[in-house]
Amino acid sequence: MKSSMCCVKFLAFATVLTISSCHPKTSESSKTSHAPGRFLNDDNPFQSTELDDERWVKHEAEGQPTYSARHPMTQRLQAWADAIRRNMLKSTPALSVAPRPIIRIVQSDKINAYVSTAPVCIDVRITTDPSVEQVADSPSHLMITEEGGVDMSTRPEDCTAIQGDITARLQAAQYAFRNIRGCKMSIDSERLALSPECLGGSSVSGNSFAGLSFNATHNYITVYSAVLKSASEPQIVGLLAHELGHYYMAHSMIKGEDYDYFYELKDKNSDSKPEPLAPDHPLSAVGERIRQLPPLYFPKIEGQEFHSALYKVVGNMSYNIRDNQSTYVCREDKPDCMTTCSMFGKLVRTDYGGLLSYLPYDFLHTDAAKDAYRQYEAGVKSCLPLLKASFFEASVRSSLSNLIYEQPIAPPALRDKENALELIQDVDKIIKEKVGGIESAKVLVVREAQEKGLGWYTAEQEADDIGTEMVYRVGLDPMSFVEFTVNSAEAQGNTERRKQYEAGFPTPVSLENFDDLHHDYCFRAYNIFQEIEVHKDYFAKYSESTIPVIQPELTWNAALDTLMHIE
Repeated sequence: MKSSMCCVKFLAFATVLTISSCHPKTSESSKTSHAPGRFLNDDNPFQSTELDDERWVKHEAEGQPTYSARHPMTQRLQAWADAIRRNMLKSTPALSVAPRPIIRIVQSDKINAYVSTAPVCIDVRITTDPSVEQVADSPSHLMITEEGGVDMSTRPEDCTAIQGDITARLQAAQYAFRNIRGCKMSIDSERLALSPECLGGSSVSGNSFAGLSFNATHNYITVYSAVLKSASEPQIVGLLAHELGHYYMAHSMIKGEDYDYFYELKDKNSDSKPEPLAPDHPLSAVGERIRQLPPLYFPKIEGQEFHSALYKVVGNMSYNIRDNQSTYVCREDKPDCMTTCSMFGKLVRTDYGGLLSYLPYDFLHTDAAKDAYRQYEAGVKSCLPLLKASFFEASVRSSLSNLIYEQPIAPPALRDKENALELIQDVDKIIKEKVGGIESAKVLVVREAQEKGLGWYTAEQEADDIGTEMVYRVGLDPMSFVEFTVNSAEAQGNTERRKQYEAGFPTPVSLENFDDLHHDYCFRAYNIFQEIEVHKDYFAKYSESTIPVIQPELTWNAALDTLMHIE
């Protein structure tokens, strides 16, 4: 994914860790609800920025086929988003601080929908030393990073400039620096003066800068066409409501302790967020052990030979195949290797924007993606024996240095390697040994977390909760939201959750993993189900809500048929 993207994919599944699915908790379960009627984290206008179609394509869909605003399915989804917005504005007028969300569809076999960010620029002279009379002419800008730190860069090429006088730009800068403790700023002769704390202990050098940039949530929600074909219309409205929850709450802009914290699961949901664990709580030690292990998003399919993480190594090698002549890449006794390898290199290279683009840190959750992965493994075994091992030493070394977060892997020696396949087989063995130990440790601590009832509150969980209320407000049954996650799990071969769902979840459900911000389908279904239960009195007032009339001339299936044609 792009660095600017808020982690908001609605469809993601569990890690490869073999923890039992729909793992029942032994005692109490979830206190995980949002406060009903709350749809904003912040009413500051600087949390959002507006794009147009051209800039949306550049940021989110460059080189990919997209459906226009005039397309029937685009108009249908837009009508649902507008209906939800109108309803919420009646009770929450402050919601107007966020621009009207625009829905756009990308033609893709990937199952995804997301909210993202785009750069915003504050063109104002900045100093960290007010005693300096003039700010030197410099192209350097300060940049607030996705992680909330401070770095130095040039002015982003495609950013939205904050308009207004120095006071308005100061207000925007105060918002940009809001999560940096101790940061103070003032206006000094048409300059923005920052205290040393604003740099947050970064390695930024110099005391004069030409401006400041940060990422704000932009007003487009991107939907991939494959997800529309995977569900009913009420279920898709639930997915859209989930993304609207991310959008209005500006989850991509929220840092600090509001999300991504551990809590204790209880018997029933309450009507507010769960309380973070106190440092001396017994479960805090379990959570800390989980934090110390690197996140592992390694998928696996039946019959897979290589470790999924190897895909990144081979993908980087493919650029060398593309950029060099056969005399450099091919073994001397295989001078025509490019005949075999050119198509393989193209598959792996272009798939960074395709079906396998999230490997090794995401999941093979469609048949098309599984078929593409099998083609990739077949290509490894047919192409790499024809290539020189020595030619790829630098590429392999670079890939292994950052393959696993903060866990560099030493590359194998190249001696006695006749071809690149032998090299890659050794790399695969090293990866399995390195990752295997981490996975084994994680299995143990995750199992302990499940048995003791450790919860993990994320923005994804809140978006599920908010989406549930939005669905209610437009007259639809939010149980379709639960049904959607049940169907998604069944597509992964998980049949246990439907039994629990149909029985009304008689046994509380714990989390399957603590790696992906999108909780596993079992917990999500259970949490949404509990959300409906705990707020049933509040939601009762929407029981008579009128369902908006959306494209009465088209059924949902007819609207899906229009996806065959891009206007």
